[in-house]
Amino acid sequence: MNVTRQTADNLYNNLSGEGKNVMLTPDYIVGLTEGEGCFLVCLRKDYRIELRFFITQAIGNRPLLSEI
Repeated sequence: MNVTRQTADNLYNNLSGEGKNVMLTPDYIVGLTEGEGCFLVCLRKDYRIELRFFITQAIGNRPLLSEI
């Protein structure tokens, strides 16, 4: 799923109290992760495995990250 600028703006407006409700669907979260996120797997010398997940956004999109 491609997340358009209009979809992102609609979500931001919803989370900032403007406009109507926009649901965070699984498809939206997948699209956001594909565009703005990453998974990291670290294999350590002591045979431990570290799993990390990141999503990066501008500070103005903090309500979006809080909602996820």
